[in-house]
Amino acid sequence: MTVEDFKTEGGKIRIRPARRSDEAALADLAYRSYKDRFFNDAVTDRLGGSLKVFPELIPDDENGTGQNRAFFAAYWAEAIEKLDEKNGFLCYVAEFIADGEMTGCIRGFVKGYGGALEKDLFEIYEKENTRRKSEKLTDDFNKSAAKKAPVDLPQAEKIAELGSLYIDPACRKTGIGKVLTQRWAREMWARGYMAMVTRCYKENNSQRFFEKSGAELFSDCPIPQQFNTASGKRGNLTLPGETLFWSVAQLKALATPVNAAAPQTNRVPQQRNAARRNG
Repeated sequence: MTVEDFKTEGGKIRIRPARRSDEAALADLAYRSYKDRFFNDAVTDRLGGSLKVFPELIPDDENGTGQNRAFFAAYWAEAIEKLDEKNGFLCYVAEFIADGEMTGCIRGFVKGYGGALEKDLFEIYEKENTRRKSEKLTDDFNKSAAKKAPVDLPQAEKIAELGSLYIDPACRKTGIGKVLTQRWAREMWARGYMAMVTRCYKENNSQRFFEKSGAELFSDCPIPQQFNTASGKRGNLTLPGETLFWSVAQLKALATPVNAAAPQTNRVPQQRNAARRNG
């Protein structure tokens, strides 16, 4: 798995595979990004998608409940051990490295798992495709009808899944998310996958981001979530979600961009911080 460097003002953005030594930085970034995006009123009032409607998920570091900092730390302690497993956990990070520095600060990452798509998810996609095939489209030039057309759904073992994309709250809209998504698609394409899916919460504006990258909104899909309870155990919750789908042509196009633009890292904060020391 190769490393890619993008020159930028004051240094470079390096796209590289995650390392075990990134554990603390990834947990910190995931927590800050998730909390800001879904529990920050100023952000959710503008973008929608607040998860405060699910009080069990609200991060509470003082009481140790919800999807708090300790929850993300525990997740990454387990996930990072799977990095070396064949067809297991995969993760790419975007690391800003200032001129003259050897290491930098992780500003974003994309993660998911290799191997065949889970059976229950594949059955949801098969059912939706069957429904689409059974419906006669009355107007081939109608945009809304076209989105209901059946997709070329390969076998489960040929469908890659992009699990999550996290960007530092200070670095959104800098192009880092686009570069990471393209890098993930290239890795999946190189591994022989013929389609790709990702799941988003309903009302999450990341749907528009993935649609711009070539995906189409495909089907409703539940998203299981865990959280820390007051008793110290894990609780379970299912959130309403939607699936976005890249066909073979869409995945190939995403994996082979004509002009891969460098992230707009003149807008990326360059100061040292705790996450940098773990980068």
